[in-house]
Amino acid sequence: MHFSRIFKSSPHCASSPDGSLIATLFTDSISIRSIETLETIHRIKLPAKLGPANALLWSPSSRRVLASYADQIHVYSALEPGYHAVVRNPASPNFRPTFVQFGTSDDEIIMFSSFGLKFSIFHLTTSKTIEINSPKFHQPASAPRGFAIRPSGHLALLTRLAGKDIVSIHHHATREVQRSWHPDTIDAQGLAWTPNGHWLVIWESAAQGHKILFYTPDGHLFRTWAGPSAFETDDKHVELGAGVKVCQISPDGARIAVCDHTRNVSVLDINATSTSMRLEHPTAIIPKDTLQVWQEQIGVAPSGFAHSFVKASQSVSAPGRAGGGGVETVDFAEQLPDSRVFGKPQLSWLDWTGETAILLLGDAKHHLMVSLADGEDPAAPWQDAQRNDLTMTTGKDDTQLEPAALDDFDEDLSGLDMSEVDDTFSFKKM
Repeated sequence: MHFSRIFKSSPHCASSPDGSLIATLFTDSISIRSIETLETIHRIKLPAKLGPANALLWSPSSRRVLASYADQIHVYSALEPGYHAVVRNPASPNFRPTFVQFGTSDDEIIMFSSFGLKFSIFHLTTSKTIEINSPKFHQPASAPRGFAIRPSGHLALLTRLAGKDIVSIHHHATREVQRSWHPDTIDAQGLAWTPNGHWLVIWESAAQGHKILFYTPDGHLFRTWAGPSAFETDDKHVELGAGVKVCQISPDGARIAVCDHTRNVSVLDINATSTSMRLEHPTAIIPKDTLQVWQEQIGVAPSGFAHSFVKASQSVSAPGRAGGGGVETVDFAEQLPDSRVFGKPQLSWLDWTGETAILLLGDAKHHLMVSLADGEDPAAPWQDAQRNDLTMTTGKDDTQLEPAALDDFDEDLSGLDMSEVDDTFSFKKM
């Protein structure tokens, strides 16, 4: 593994989607650093008295950064000075945003308010705001399951009013409601578009049994998956158990992996909307006519050890994890000053285009990058800069920690009919 130099950090540190830049949010500024040169290429000065930050995000194009605070959101250009957009929180300052994300472009921002009061869409170019009441999910962990953006840019949103779930489809440009309906669910737990945009997938709460709904982009129910059939599983009462726990669509959009509260995983074929295979993880394997287990037998022979395989006739348990080899734990804290972590540790992958995998590691005070390449693998992207000991050409980089200073360092769906439940949504344009 190859380690970069240590740099001053904060609890908010994020890599760009293209894997070429790292943004670090400080109290008074945002530092933009290149992973190839390890230099700070741009520093953004922040207004005074903003208070504690909630989030630091990159735009989809890696050209802008977003800093979210309790009563306002600031958007800056990551590479050039001059661009600065401010979004005021339409709710009371006491209702801080719980989830903020860029939309389909760098000019669109999506925000969930506290207690699920509003789902807001801000357009930075037109200065328009669209507000939708009663989004079903609003917490940081669950909010991404409450909306989905189609490859064409259309937005699907899950809301709940008067004890009923509502799904709405919004125009890719104006975000006006094009279709809305009540799905055949009691307590839907999420929705997602397939990567090709052909299907809108909605899954029911586990308390209601196995149920996944496949809708067309215009809101028509195509098929319902009601769990594995009796011949697909040895559990005769699977229909009485808990339903879908996790639902994940494959990147190519061909399959869906469904996990319930058993030790099994169902893989659905999206085109057929039916189970194509079922993966079982039993604690013990029982040999059958269609499932044979061969056990290796090691004996002593005059020429050495003799190896043979015997067909198992009784149940066999999977071997435990070997004491040496395989997955190992690496303590990266040894690379940090004082060999310990300050505050909550941070670890994420960099979407770098090179051949080696890059990790961004940090805590509340420092961060560094780690290349998982071996000695013979391609070098880390910052290796040339580190070997030549490059320095800033525009001035001293005060976020870089020199080794000698570490000890003293301190801290299109047009034409669709509108549904009768469209009155649920109110729009506020500014």
